[in-house]
Amino acid sequence: MTSRIGRQGWSSWSLRNAIVGPRGRINDVQVQWSQLIQRVQAAVDAGMDSASAQAQELAAQWMGLLQAFHGGDQGLRDSLYRMQADHAEQIQQQHGGPSPQLMAFIKQANATNS
Repeated sequence: MTSRIGRQGWSSWSLRNAIVGPRGRINDVQVQWSQLIQRVQAAVDAGMDSASAQAQELAAQWMGLLQAFHGGDQGLRDSLYRMQADHAEQIQQQHGGPSPQLMAFIKQANATNS
């Protein structure tokens, strides 16, 4: 996966790790992601409408965590999106990342909110 992010992306990634803070803070953010993914999965499993207020709140939390990670660096954000698209199954299996179904739900909720 490193080749997909590229040298500039890894440099930005390292910078984000430094900005996000000490290892404990990174662990906190990982826990927040895990919990949010579980809540979004539960919403999808329950058939929640992506245009609902609850879906909008989940999408806002999702985008907030994503923004906290990439810090507004569009290049890093785009690299993360490419990595997710290219390696979704591997990320889901190895790291508990979101499924394509969850990504689609969040994308729909964000589109509704725009």
